[in-house]
Amino acid sequence: MGKDVLDWVLLSPNAVNQWNKLCQEIMRDKEISDPYQIPDEKAEVMDDGRLRIYCELPGYGEVEMFVEKREWGWNN
Repeated sequence: MGKDVLDWVLLSPNAVNQWNKLCQEIMRDKEISDPYQIPDEKAEVMDDGRLRIYCELPGYGEVEMFVEKREWGWNN
């Protein structure tokens, strides 16, 4: 889909914790000491209803995580 919808969704605490854990693992693996080196994430809704959260990390490539429909909703 390609449209960034992150500003219009709410994530469950579980989904937020999973994304933070993934970022911490990448920071440790790539020896990144400053979390501001990780660019802001974006999100898009997949055809099957999952939410794809992603960002492009320079020198690493794309980081992504899929969030099941029950773990996110629209911020009305």
